[in-house]
Amino acid sequence: MKIVHELIVFADNFQVHLQDQKEEADFPESWNDLLLTQLYVAGERVLGIGTVRDLDVEMTIEVNSDRMDDKDIYTDPDCSDYDHVAQCNIDLPSGEILISGCTESFDEAHRISVPPGTYGVRMYWSNLDSTDDLGFEGDDHYKLEFWPNTYFEERIIKMWRHLAYQINSQNN
Repeated sequence: MKIVHELIVFADNFQVHLQDQKEEADFPESWNDLLLTQLYVAGERVLGIGTVRDLDVEMTIEVNSDRMDDKDIYTDPDCSDYDHVAQCNIDLPSGEILISGCTESFDEAHRISVPPGTYGVRMYWSNLDSTDDLGFEGDDHYKLEFWPNTYFEERIIKMWRHLAYQINSQNN
């Protein structure tokens, strides 16, 4: 069973933060670089999602009640409907996920209650090419799936062609 949350989140500075509500979140030093090069960054109790718009974005968060089956942990998901897909882990010892833009007041942020623990997270970005040049309008969408007591090897499963082009251009 899973619980689905449909949210509109203010993606200030082209990013959304998910973090444990009560525990101190340790933001990695490479935060900005990783958001630009892989569209996400994972700390122990914090997760940053890079967006292609600098305004409100639609986000779906699915919280599964059961651990992912071992065989599925090592099987890549169907990525055909998505531009970019990655997986990582997050520790949520308080059992509360705080979801906000990077400058948003915590009082205005979304909150989702989950059983305390460590979660494997798969992140899906879709319709990234639908945005205008200024990053104001678009049909981009962000989906995150959480599984309790599941550990993923942190990695990008499918890279958005625009990011792949940027990285290849920088290396040449």
